[in-house]
Amino acid sequence: MRILTIASLVCLVVVGAGVGIRLLGLARRTRQAPELCAGLGLVLLILVGGPFAGVGRLPGWVGTAAGDAFFATGMLLTAAGIICLYAFTWRVFRPDSRLALAGVVLASGFALWRCLALTRATAGLTSAAEILPIARPYAFTITTVLAGAFLWTAVESLLYWRPLRRRLALGLADPVVVNRVGLWGVSGLAVAGMVFQIGVRAQSGGLVLHDPVALATTACAAVVVGTAWWLAFLPPAAYLARVRRRAQARA
Repeated sequence: MRILTIASLVCLVVVGAGVGIRLLGLARRTRQAPELCAGLGLVLLILVGGPFAGVGRLPGWVGTAAGDAFFATGMLLTAAGIICLYAFTWRVFRPDSRLALAGVVLASGFALWRCLALTRATAGLTSAAEILPIARPYAFTITTVLAGAFLWTAVESLLYWRPLRRRLALGLADPVVVNRVGLWGVSGLAVAGMVFQIGVRAQSGGLVLHDPVALATTACAAVVVGTAWWLAFLPPAAYLARVRRRAQARA
C-alpha cells in the first residue's frame, strides 16, 4: 500500500505541475488574473515551495544557515501559493463581494504568519527529534488553511456547476467548460480532504505512511485529483469528443 500511495502522489505532483505550467502559459497569452493565480499557486506549492523547504531540512543542511535559508524561502513561497489559490477563487466566483475579499485577506495573512512563525520556531534546530514536536501545531494550521483554499474553490465550483448544467441542457453552455468546472470542484474536495487528513495525522504525532487507512484514503484522493486535473486541463481528444457527444445526446 505504501508503494501505491507514493506512486499516486508522484503522479499527482507530475500532473499538478503540468497543469500549473499550462495555466501560466495561458495567462501569458490572455493576461487574465484567474489563470495567473491558479497556475502560480500550483507551481509555487508543488514545484517550488515544498522542495525548497524540504532541502532545508535534509541531513547535512538542517541546523545550518543555508538550510534555514532554504526552509524560510520554501515556507514563504508556500504561503504565496496558498494566497494565490484564495485570490483565484475570489476573482472567479466572488469578485464583487467585500466579504469574500475580507476572507481572502484574513486567510492570506494567517497563512503568511504561520509559515513565518514555523520558520522562526525551528531555526537553528539540528535534528528531526527537536524539530517535529515544535513544528506539529504550525504544520496543522498551515495544512488547515491550505485545505480551506481548496474547499472554498470546490464549493464555489460545484455551486456554479449546477446552473451550468441547466444551461447545457438548453444548448446555452459549452459542454467542455461545464465538464471542466465539475472536475475542478470534485478535485478541490479531494485535495481538501487529503491535505486536512495529513495535517491531523501530523498534529497527533503520526504519519500517513504508518497508517493503512490513511494510506488507502490518501492514495484514492490522489488518484481522483490527478485524474480530474488531467481530464480538465490536459484532456485527450477522445475524451473531449465523448463529452460533446454526451451533451448532444442529452440535448
